[in-house]
Amino acid sequence: MNIKLLGTVSIASLLVASCSKPTTSSQYTAQETKSDTGTEFICREGYDQTADKRLPTTYAFTGGQKRAIIRWSTEYFSGSDWDPKSRCDEVSPRFQTAYENGTLNFITNGTWNNQPAVCTALQDGGPCADLLITMRPSDDSRQFATELGEVLKGRSTGPMRHSSGNSQVYIQVDIEEFIRNAPVE
Repeated sequence: MNIKLLGTVSIASLLVASCSKPTTSSQYTAQETKSDTGTEFICREGYDQTADKRLPTTYAFTGGQKRAIIRWSTEYFSGSDWDPKSRCDEVSPRFQTAYENGTLNFITNGTWNNQPAVCTALQDGGPCADLLITMRPSDDSRQFATELGEVLKGRSTGPMRHSSGNSQVYIQVDIEEFIRNAPVE
């Protein structure tokens, strides 16, 4: 398996990441439970402002707060009984396993069962240790891993979205901050 390591992800950064504020559905108002590690990765519905609807969302739940990581909207796998909710239910525990195994510190991309995938590694340059997400054949697993890393490092303004549609990308910039802080030549 040829894997290119994309970068270190600090779990401490995950816990302080400033993600979009999730809303709570009445069906999830019961007390959430945490794992022995103090953090639990869970699948719950969250409001997606872009789609203006609630979507299955993978969260890191810690200290009584949910921090959104991935909103699931792609119907690509629905033909094989993997709708967005099923994928969220499957992937969220994978994050938990990787977190508890100590492998969530390194995110990488590669191939898993002949499909593009995002997984974790035990060390810089190491092989896939824990599978996180299998991707559509047309997906760029390197780009997805990079975006996931940005979310987990707290460098994203909200959770990433695993969705169908074209590959057009939108990047939000603060031009005023650039003008104030960019090096002067």
